[in-house]
Amino acid sequence: MTMHDTSDEQLAFEFLAGRFEETQIGQVSFEYLAGDKEQEARAALVRVLRGDQPLSHNVRFRLAALFDTAHSLEEREFRISFRSKGRPNNAIALEIALYIAAEIALSANLKRAMGSAADRYNVSSATVWRAWSDHKGSELVRQMIGNKPDIN
Repeated sequence: MTMHDTSDEQLAFEFLAGRFEETQIGQVSFEYLAGDKEQEARAALVRVLRGDQPLSHNVRFRLAALFDTAHSLEEREFRISFRSKGRPNNAIALEIALYIAAEIALSANLKRAMGSAADRYNVSSATVWRAWSDHKGSELVRQMIGNKPDIN
Protein backbone atom coordinates (compact mmCIF):
# COMPACT_ATOMS: atom_id res chain seq x y z
CA MET A 1 0.00 0.00 0.00
CA THR A 2 1.40 3.34 -0.98
CA MET A 3 1.16 6.56 0.97
CA HIS A 4 -1.28 8.13 -1.53
CA ASP A 5 -3.39 5.05 -2.39
CA THR A 6 -7.09 5.90 -1.86
CA SER A 7 -8.50 2.46 -2.56
CA ASP A 8 -11.03 0.91 -0.21
CA GLU A 9 -8.35 -1.38 1.16
CA GLN A 10 -6.05 1.56 1.94
CA LEU A 11 -8.86 3.49 3.62
CA ALA A 12 -9.83 0.39 5.60
CA PHE A 13 -6.23 -0.07 6.71
CA GLU A 14 -5.98 3.57 7.80
CA PHE A 15 -9.21 3.20 9.75
CA LEU A 16 -7.79 0.19 11.58
CA ALA A 17 -4.17 1.30 11.98
CA GLY A 18 -4.12 5.08 11.78
CA ARG A 19 -1.74 6.95 9.51
CA PHE A 20 1.37 9.08 9.44
CA GLU A 21 1.18 12.60 8.06
CA GLU A 22 4.11 14.69 6.94
CA THR A 23 3.88 18.48 6.84
CA GLN A 24 5.45 20.64 4.14
CA ILE A 25 8.39 21.35 6.46
CA GLY A 26 9.06 17.68 7.08
CA GLN A 27 7.45 17.19 10.48
CA VAL A 28 5.78 13.81 10.91
CA SER A 29 2.76 13.10 13.09
CA PHE A 30 0.51 10.10 13.65
CA GLU A 31 -3.27 10.21 13.79
CA TYR A 32 -6.33 8.01 13.78
CA LEU A 33 -9.04 9.02 11.36
CA ALA A 34 -11.88 11.14 12.69
CA GLY A 35 -15.04 12.83 11.48
CA ASP A 36 -16.06 12.44 7.85
CA LYS A 37 -12.81 10.69 6.94
CA GLU A 38 -13.44 8.07 9.66
CA GLN A 39 -16.97 7.45 8.34
CA GLU A 40 -15.66 7.15 4.79
CA ALA A 41 -12.97 4.70 5.91
CA ARG A 42 -15.44 2.68 7.99
CA ALA A 43 -17.64 2.32 4.90
CA ALA A 44 -14.57 1.24 2.90
CA LEU A 45 -13.81 -1.45 5.50
CA VAL A 46 -17.38 -2.75 5.19
CA ARG A 47 -16.99 -2.93 1.41
CA VAL A 48 -13.67 -4.78 1.76
CA LEU A 49 -15.13 -7.27 4.24
CA ARG A 50 -18.23 -7.90 2.12
CA GLY A 51 -16.32 -8.02 -1.15
CA ASP A 52 -15.35 -11.18 -2.95
CA GLN A 53 -11.60 -10.46 -2.96
CA PRO A 54 -9.37 -12.19 -0.39
CA LEU A 55 -8.66 -10.10 2.69
CA SER A 56 -5.14 -8.68 2.58
CA HIS A 57 -2.58 -9.71 5.16
CA ASN A 58 -2.31 -6.10 6.38
CA VAL A 59 -6.02 -5.69 7.06
CA ARG A 60 -6.27 -9.17 8.59
CA PHE A 61 -3.27 -8.45 10.87
CA ARG A 62 -4.72 -5.11 12.04
CA LEU A 63 -8.12 -6.64 12.76
CA ALA A 64 -6.49 -9.46 14.73
CA ALA A 65 -4.43 -6.94 16.70
CA LEU A 66 -7.59 -5.06 17.69
CA PHE A 67 -9.20 -8.29 18.93
CA ASP A 68 -6.08 -9.59 20.70
CA THR A 69 -6.06 -7.96 24.15
CA ALA A 70 -2.50 -9.21 24.71
CA HIS A 71 -1.12 -7.63 21.53
CA SER A 72 1.84 -5.53 22.59
CA LEU A 73 1.77 -2.97 19.78
CA GLU A 74 -1.92 -2.13 19.58
CA GLU A 75 -3.10 0.50 22.06
CA ARG A 76 -6.77 0.30 21.11
CA GLU A 77 -9.23 -2.56 21.52
CA PHE A 78 -12.22 -3.83 19.64
CA ARG A 79 -15.59 -3.61 21.39
CA ILE A 80 -19.08 -4.57 20.38
CA SER A 81 -21.84 -2.39 21.78
CA PHE A 82 -25.52 -1.89 21.15
CA ARG A 83 -26.43 0.78 18.63
CA SER A 84 -29.39 2.02 20.64
CA LYS A 85 -30.86 1.58 24.08
CA GLY A 86 -34.42 0.86 25.05
CA ARG A 87 -35.44 -1.24 22.07
CA PRO A 88 -35.08 -5.00 21.87
CA ASN A 89 -32.72 -6.23 19.22
CA ASN A 90 -34.32 -7.20 15.97
CA ALA A 91 -33.76 -10.93 16.49
CA ILE A 92 -35.72 -11.05 19.76
CA ALA A 93 -38.37 -8.66 18.42
CA LEU A 94 -38.97 -10.96 15.44
CA GLU A 95 -39.00 -13.99 17.73
CA ILE A 96 -41.63 -12.30 19.92
CA ALA A 97 -43.75 -11.47 16.86
CA LEU A 98 -43.48 -15.05 15.57
CA TYR A 99 -44.50 -16.38 19.00
CA ILE A 100 -47.53 -14.07 19.01
CA ALA A 101 -48.44 -15.15 15.48
CA ALA A 102 -48.23 -18.82 16.50
CA GLU A 103 -50.47 -18.16 19.50
CA ILE A 104 -52.95 -16.24 17.34
CA ALA A 105 -53.00 -19.10 14.85
CA LEU A 106 -54.09 -21.37 17.71
CA SER A 107 -56.52 -19.12 19.57
CA ALA A 108 -57.10 -15.94 17.51
CA ASN A 109 -56.77 -13.94 20.73
CA LEU A 110 -54.20 -11.15 20.33
CA LYS A 111 -54.44 -9.88 23.90
CA ARG A 112 -53.83 -13.32 25.40
CA ALA A 113 -50.99 -13.98 22.95
CA MET A 114 -49.29 -10.72 23.89
CA GLY A 115 -49.59 -11.40 27.61
CA SER A 116 -48.14 -14.83 27.11
CA ALA A 117 -45.25 -13.38 25.05
CA ALA A 118 -44.42 -10.83 27.76
CA ASP A 119 -44.21 -13.64 30.31
CA ARG A 120 -42.28 -16.03 28.08
CA TYR A 121 -39.63 -13.48 27.04
CA ASN A 122 -39.63 -11.55 30.34
CA VAL A 123 -40.21 -8.20 28.66
CA SER A 124 -42.65 -5.35 29.21
CA SER A 125 -45.98 -5.16 27.43
CA ALA A 126 -44.67 -2.05 25.63
CA THR A 127 -41.80 -4.12 24.24
CA VAL A 128 -44.23 -6.81 23.09
CA TRP A 129 -46.47 -4.23 21.37
CA ARG A 130 -43.46 -2.63 19.69
CA ALA A 131 -42.18 -6.02 18.47
CA TRP A 132 -45.63 -6.90 17.15
CA SER A 133 -46.04 -3.50 15.46
CA ASP A 134 -42.63 -3.76 13.81
CA HIS A 135 -43.11 -7.30 12.47
CA LYS A 136 -46.82 -8.10 12.14
CA GLY A 137 -46.76 -7.26 8.44
CA SER A 138 -43.74 -9.43 7.65
CA GLU A 139 -44.19 -12.40 5.33
CA LEU A 140 -43.14 -14.90 8.03
CA VAL A 141 -45.71 -13.60 10.51
CA ARG A 142 -48.48 -13.33 7.90
CA GLN A 143 -47.86 -16.95 6.85
CA MET A 144 -48.27 -18.13 10.44
CA ILE A 145 -51.54 -16.24 10.93
CA GLY A 146 -52.96 -17.60 7.69
CA ASN A 147 -56.46 -16.49 6.73
CA LYS A 148 -57.30 -14.87 10.03
CA PRO A 149 -58.57 -11.30 9.72
CA ASP A 150 -56.11 -8.43 10.02
CA ILE A 151 -55.01 -8.44 13.65
CA ASN A 152 -53.68 -5.19 15.05
